[in-house]
Amino acid sequence: MKTLIAIVYLLLCSSLLIAQDLAHISKPKPIQLRSGFSLQSNWYQVNGISPRQPGFSWFLSGTPVLEVYGMAVPFQFTLSNHHQRIQQPFNQFGINPQYKWAKLHLGYSSMRFSPFTLSNYRFFGLGTSLNPGKLRFGALYGRFQKAVSKTNSLTGLEGEYFNTHAIPAFERKAFGIKLGIGSERNYVDLIFLKGKDEPTSAEIEETPTENAVVGLSCQLTFFKKLIWKTDLAASAFTRDQFSDSLAMGTFSGQSLVSKIILPRATSQILTAGETSLNFRGKYLQLGLKYRRVDPDYKSMGAYYFQTDVEQWLFSPSFSSKNRKWFLSGSIGRERNNLYQQRPVTTTRLIGSANLNWNASRNFGLNAQYSNFGISQNPLASNLSDTTLLEQIAQNFSLVPRVNWQGHGSSHSLSFALRSRGLSIKRKNLRNSRAVDSMSGKGGAL
Repeated sequence: MKTLIAIVYLLLCSSLLIAQDLAHISKPKPIQLRSGFSLQSNWYQVNGISPRQPGFSWFLSGTPVLEVYGMAVPFQFTLSNHHQRIQQPFNQFGINPQYKWAKLHLGYSSMRFSPFTLSNYRFFGLGTSLNPGKLRFGALYGRFQKAVSKTNSLTGLEGEYFNTHAIPAFERKAFGIKLGIGSERNYVDLIFLKGKDEPTSAEIEETPTENAVVGLSCQLTFFKKLIWKTDLAASAFTRDQFSDSLAMGTFSGQSLVSKIILPRATSQILTAGETSLNFRGKYLQLGLKYRRVDPDYKSMGAYYFQTDVEQWLFSPSFSSKNRKWFLSGSIGRERNNLYQQRPVTTTRLIGSANLNWNASRNFGLNAQYSNFGISQNPLASNLSDTTLLEQIAQNFSLVPRVNWQGHGSSHSLSFALRSRGLSIKRKNLRNSRAVDSMSGKGGAL
């Protein structure tokens, strides 16, 4: 009974409001309630390492959404055999009113300019997206990070397998702007993002950082089926705002550059980019992608990058005429040590395959397989402690599913079988050899 009361209370008091289209405010019903529920059970087993989670778990979750004149108020609840938790999806407030080509972001929100500049980073502040005709404009200003003192921490619940601790940090504020021209199919965007830590916001041992990122994002469509997309960015990142400044010399635009970011002893300028060419036919799709990210590339507008990587990837996919089966895959090659600063260079074979079969309206099957190979080559073969490393990581999953419709509801039942294996072969340059392996299996209903 207490659980039910809590669910009703949160439904009425949830504090997250999302994307309301003011142009259609009179069309929907005054009040609507919609919801989805999910019941899952997991079985887990691993060999070669300590378990990271319990052997058997079940989870019941729901996502009811209350809509009042087109304004959505969602919340979430989760119940399991380990602990019970009823919560709002975010303890934050945000509203995103939209009218035709204009959209406003107020409070907590996220925006995306490109993958290497501003990429769905959550901030608290003000933003706007304007797309009248061929104009593409976006801007934002706000707090990207709260100040966290060294004494603040978060402790995991009893019985969990890990504890989480807050990382000390300064308050971080940033602003960004995007200016472009074009449509969704063909466009060119210029992007700028500037972020800076506030040194007086917290007394911690860390050093305040500063970042300025410029980017270019463009897409061209040929014959309605061939799409060429490119994203480029350069990031100037300073690890310590109080480090010694560097002389820039005299050049045109020196005053503007120094206002954007002043070069210091702890500053570095790194680049990242990717380009892809995709063919989209009715039953056949082909993709070719090249990606390169400098070592330690950072942007305050993105959470994480895989850095020091160069990658080529070919991705074909096929589907039947009746859409009952869909086959996709990818194969490529990846390497690190772009600047030859590591003692070894790692190359990786990237390969995967995915089959989705819809045998009937009520039954379907999904199968996935990947085989990733990793090898290392030393830069200097005369080092006595250098080791050659070869790894083969194999992943397989099989997920049959059954769907059926009820009166005013839909149901789905699936069983997931997954297998993971990793074999490692180490060979010392003095001809010693060792072979290790680790595997894991799991299932879920």
